[in-house]
Amino acid sequence: MNRVRGVRNGPRGGSREGFSLVELLVAIVIGALLMGAVYQVLVSNQRVSAVQREQVQSQQALRAGLSLLAQELREVSASGGDLLVTDEGRVGFRAFRAYGVVCEVGGVSSRAVTVAHLGRSFRLGESLYVFADGDPGLTVDDEWLISSVSGVQTGHLCGSGDGEIAAEQIILGGLSDSQFTRVRRGAPVRAWEEVEYGLEEFEDGWHLARALDGSVARLVGPLEAGVGLEFEYLAVDGMTAGDPSDVARVRITLRTASPARDEWGHTVADTLTTAVFLRN
Repeated sequence: MNRVRGVRNGPRGGSREGFSLVELLVAIVIGALLMGAVYQVLVSNQRVSAVQREQVQSQQALRAGLSLLAQELREVSASGGDLLVTDEGRVGFRAFRAYGVVCEVGGVSSRAVTVAHLGRSFRLGESLYVFADGDPGLTVDDEWLISSVSGVQTGHLCGSGDGEIAAEQIILGGLSDSQFTRVRRGAPVRAWEEVEYGLEEFEDGWHLARALDGSVARLVGPLEAGVGLEFEYLAVDGMTAGDPSDVARVRITLRTASPARDEWGHTVADTLTTAVFLRN
């Protein structure tokens, strides 16, 4: 009688063991925990990167805004009447745009002077400061006359030979005979325009803006609402100036604002202050 041998379960019998339900559940839980940890690291890195990016942009905006204001204000003479608005949140003044030197008096008009311009040329209709020298041996009678460009004729030259430089002949408007006779060769001529800087609200927040000829241009931002831009007008002794003509130094403060938040939940912001001495 033949015996039928049974097939043994196990490695020798060729069967394979699988994972139990408990083991699968444990693996899933561990995998979920690992994925959660990786996700938290990615979110944290993304938040740190966003905060750093906002901080860099804020610092760049502060430096750009202060550099622009400082460059403009250094050319201003408070004692000469250039400061027009001296509010805590706004400043208005005569900003200089072109410069030249008179090399010849007279020409196509009784009020014409030939000017060698340094930089851009003078433009029809813009306002001028013209230096008037009464007695060459005295300084008490020297002054800056307010004039305007009533006419411009290009293609002139100042100097001779290798020293020739491009010039233009302009007609000085708004001067009396006695004033014009005090304009001599070598007198500096400066073109200016009235500008005003302040904090303005736009669709994406508050920005440093420039008002010129009835239009407002956005410059840098976003800045903190209400207090993102502040001016302090100081006299020679460091105290607050009582009159615009007494201002010797302007302290400027810019404060940025950003919707980004750091790891403690605080909004990303930065503040920068500088002081500018005026041309008095």
